[in-house]
Amino acid sequence: MKVPIFAVFAVVISLIAASASPSASTVPSNANYLAHADWNKECEARVAAMKGQPCDVIFIGDSITQNFVESPRAGWDLVGKSVWDKYYTNKHALNFGVGADKTQDVLWRLENMDVKGFRPKVAVILIGTNNTGDTPQDVAAGVHAVVQKTLQTFPGVKVILLSI
Repeated sequence: MKVPIFAVFAVVISLIAASASPSASTVPSNANYLAHADWNKECEARVAAMKGQPCDVIFIGDSITQNFVESPRAGWDLVGKSVWDKYYTNKHALNFGVGADKTQDVLWRLENMDVKGFRPKVAVILIGTNNTGDTPQDVAAGVHAVVQKTLQTFPGVKVILLSI
């Protein structure tokens, strides 16, 4: 059976176009900002509290990162405020973590929260855990996009990329 050349050409072009389209993990999204406004307001308050002060280290991530500055409460004692206060508060560190964040949410926050004036020397990134519905390739692309956006937002920053 002969297949018309234009049909083969159309299939090849559609495959190329499909592979060129970005995955959701690399496109900034305010979905978590809308779904968890309280957690995002806490992050905005931490950002506002750092204004006018040096920011030498920024921790970027999801609830794992956010919990570095949380105090223990009933049923949730695995948080790190005492460690944060002891080791990071005096190091001019900003916690830029928000619970339930995916890579696309961090990309949105880096674009829309008022962090561009900070000049951290180091960015510690732990993100991707909540991208559970994405393929491994899409998660990797999302993490890569967060690293690139961090480098763009904070020129000269050194990135420490963590994983679980």
